[in-house]
Amino acid sequence: MNIHCLTWLVALVFLTACAVAQAEESAPLAAYEIVTGETDLSDAPFEQQLIVKCPEGKRALGAGWAVLDKTGAIKQGRVSYFMPSYDGSGWMINASDDSDWLGAWKIRLRVMCAKVQMFDF
Repeated sequence: MNIHCLTWLVALVFLTACAVAQAEESAPLAAYEIVTGETDLSDAPFEQQLIVKCPEGKRALGAGWAVLDKTGAIKQGRVSYFMPSYDGSGWMINASDDSDWLGAWKIRLRVMCAKVQMFDF
């Protein structure tokens, strides 16, 4: 299983575990949503960067990515950076087309965002 599939598997398990929290606004994690962003198609052989921001008041909990061709089909991709922002308000990725097939490509990034209640310890 490659890292891309594993990322989505982890996010799916987490999303399933948080499904009950979505119904309750007072839950530690509530009102989650998936925010999707894409770069423009590019024929350039170098990396592209994409930042996806969560809606106001929500924080990034996880993300998944893909490098796609112009039809939306998944291509072989390589990531050099894949992290949430320092304050959790979004996610950033630097990726490149690592396939043998040349042509226009883009990055798609999906970020799971939710209201996060802070805990007092």
